[in-house]
Amino acid sequence: MSIIHLNIGSNIAPRHQHLSAAIDALKSEFKSSTVKVSTTVESEPWGFDSTNRFLNCGVMIETPEPVDPFTLLPITQALEKRLGLGIAHRNPDGSYADRALDIDIIAVDRLLVTTPHLSLPHPRASIRPFVMGPLTELDPATAAWLSELKD
Repeated sequence: MSIIHLNIGSNIAPRHQHLSAAIDALKSEFKSSTVKVSTTVESEPWGFDSTNRFLNCGVMIETPEPVDPFTLLPITQALEKRLGLGIAHRNPDGSYADRALDIDIIAVDRLLVTTPHLSLPHPRASIRPFVMGPLTELDPATAAWLSELKD
């Protein structure tokens, strides 16, 4: 069994439809799992300037079998690409950009991973209210663990 925490965001219309499509795709990908979705929150862009506000929600997936986060990463990246209208979430200079869909892996179980391609838990999760609010709603214990790690 694994517990996966994701955060899904969109700041390009139709934002609600992008979130719904991602949630439906995750439910299809993890057919034999329990998928819980938080309340949607709206926030200003984080790390860049834009007039487009974000909608974000947390997703908690409880799988019957253990999940390797290095197997999960290409799944979330493929969903971003397929459902995100092909819009990259970074500019050529590496700065953030508006995006139809962004799926961040926040945590997988209580694994600590630091590689060039994946860091768990997500290194900026605990300082992002649009991540911590939905995470606290879905799993207060994991939210507390993340908060403790940053101290």
